[in-house]
Amino acid sequence: MAQDDAAPVIELEKGIRDGVKADLRLDWWTRMLGHVHRISEEQKRAIVSRWPDPFIFMNDLIRKEPDEAIKSIADIVAGNNRRIGPAIAKTLYTFLTSKDGGDVIVE
Repeated sequence: MAQDDAAPVIELEKGIRDGVKADLRLDWWTRMLGHVHRISEEQKRAIVSRWPDPFIFMNDLIRKEPDEAIKSIADIVAGNNRRIGPAIAKTLYTFLTSKDGGDVIVE
């Protein structure tokens, strides 16, 4: 195959470039949640609806005991009437409270 025939591998989805700072933060927060293993669109929307700012969410998690924080995430009901659940809740908790990034995210 000639070099010109190769299709470039790019992501065509674009984020918000201009706008209010809160909109940019919300856009990046939603994208960040998209990297959580096995999280659905409904679950992302439920989390972003409850905590539109990731820094407020992280502070909320840090102030609670780990089990209480994980339960508060797990009990959120998404748009499909299903809870977030303990597996994704634990992953999110670890993802947002890790001090050095060395914690295991997906077991």
